[in-house]
Amino acid sequence: MINGKPIGGLSTLVRNYIPHRETNLTIPLQPKAVSISAHKTITICLIYLPPTSILNPKEINRLDDQLSSRYILVGDMNAHSIIWGCKDINDKGRKIEHFIAQYQLCLLTNGKTHIYSSCNW
Repeated sequence: MINGKPIGGLSTLVRNYIPHRETNLTIPLQPKAVSISAHKTITICLIYLPPTSILNPKEINRLDDQLSSRYILVGDMNAHSIIWGCKDINDKGRKIEHFIAQYQLCLLTNGKTHIYSSCNW
C-alpha cells in the first residue's frame, strides 16, 4: 500500500483438481500466466497496465514469444480503440491493435470486456 491505496498485484485462481502450472514470463510488463491442462493445454495470461504507463511494442512482442501457441490474454491495459467499443483511440490502443494484427489474434468483446486469444488452435 502507498498512501493507504492498494497497488500492484494480479492473481489467478485455479481449482486444485485441474492440472496446472505457473508459466514464468521474463518481461518488464509483469504479467502473470498459468497453463491449464484439460483436453489440451492452454495458457491464460493476465496483465495490468496503469493509465500512465507507456507500452513498448518490443515488450508485448516478447510476451507472445514466451506464451504457448494456445493462449488467452486478459487484463486491464487502459488501451482505447474503436475496434473494441471505445469512442476514441490512444497510443496504447494503437499498439494493441498492431499486436492483434501482427500475431493474428482474435478479439472477443461484448463492448465492455475484451479478450485477445491466439486463433490457430
